[in-house]
Amino acid sequence: MSSPFPSVVARGLPFERGKAIGEQARARIVASVGNYEEFLSRATNISWKKARSFAEPYQEPIGEYDSEVLDEIGGIAKGAGLDYLDILALNARTELMYGITGVAIPECTSFAVAESVRGDGIRGPIIGQNWDWRPSSLSTLIFMEVEQPDRPSVAMIVEAGIVGKIGFNSVGLGVAGNFLLSEFDRGEPGVPLHIVMRAALNSHNVEEAEHQISRAHRSGSSNYLLADAGGALLDVETGPGSGRAFPLTPDGGVIGHANNFCAPIDFLDTGLQRVPDSEARTRRINELLKQHSGELGIKRIQEIMKDHDNGLASICRHTDAAKSTEDDWVTIAFIAMEPARGIMHIAKGNPCTGELWDYIPTFANQGLAPGGNDV
Repeated sequence: MSSPFPSVVARGLPFERGKAIGEQARARIVASVGNYEEFLSRATNISWKKARSFAEPYQEPIGEYDSEVLDEIGGIAKGAGLDYLDILALNARTELMYGITGVAIPECTSFAVAESVRGDGIRGPIIGQNWDWRPSSLSTLIFMEVEQPDRPSVAMIVEAGIVGKIGFNSVGLGVAGNFLLSEFDRGEPGVPLHIVMRAALNSHNVEEAEHQISRAHRSGSSNYLLADAGGALLDVETGPGSGRAFPLTPDGGVIGHANNFCAPIDFLDTGLQRVPDSEARTRRINELLKQHSGELGIKRIQEIMKDHDNGLASICRHTDAAKSTEDDWVTIAFIAMEPARGIMHIAKGNPCTGELWDYIPTFANQGLAPGGNDV
């Protein structure tokens, strides 16, 4: 079976590895920038030049949070032959989209499953999600592996040019996530969610990752789902700023999440208004995970993520014939990771139609994951 997405491997100091990413994935990075340039222009009549100017103030909070990532962004721009602000804006694309357009996207249903409820005899937790996004993003996706001095190596599935997304690292920590929206989200400069996801992936365990999430002065709301090789599972819902971080622990060995806050909060969850199907997806994913407790191996989880219980607003989201391709939001990938084994199981497109493929990064081949890819 051929790989559904090209693979990029980068190592060295931040600028050096960024440059390697830019050179290897140049065409897809250019396509990523073009994708959001087109969206902003069509949805808001805002030029990409203007979007880049909105992104520029994000440099300071990002630099205070993790200066290495700014150097890596600069290297990506150099390698891809683009301006530094192109890549900065790309990494703040979520915050810019919601801050500028006010559009709320019905994005992603995630899950984490403890080893104790897998029932397949395989060690470690499973963590992942249906990634719901714009269909045009499919042509920009890459597998990206980054070896970095003094930090764990990381492996991710990302839109080319973005430095952090769904993935796991060489010490067995996995990260997934969901869009959230609160009354405080205004696209103000702060640390973008993709930078926070990368910081979480740079961590050694769930406890350290939670600290990295909580300490960030975040630009917007988001949900971060974590699992590590020691068996810990944790969900962290966040609002903008340095506070408003709400941890959620597993219920019966599972966590399921969509695009609404589940923790008690004292502010308005505008995601409930803007993404009205989220509560139904949250209930459904948790219902299915608990229903199949003790048989939650990779195959069963893929079956769960194929669920069409709520039609076009279901866990497995399909094309809406009433919408243009540019305005549609669909499941572009199903991802189920076994971070303790160093394996990402992934289906391109919907889990009900996509063929499952195993992505095993270099560091896993070098000793993290045992032989065999049981699914």
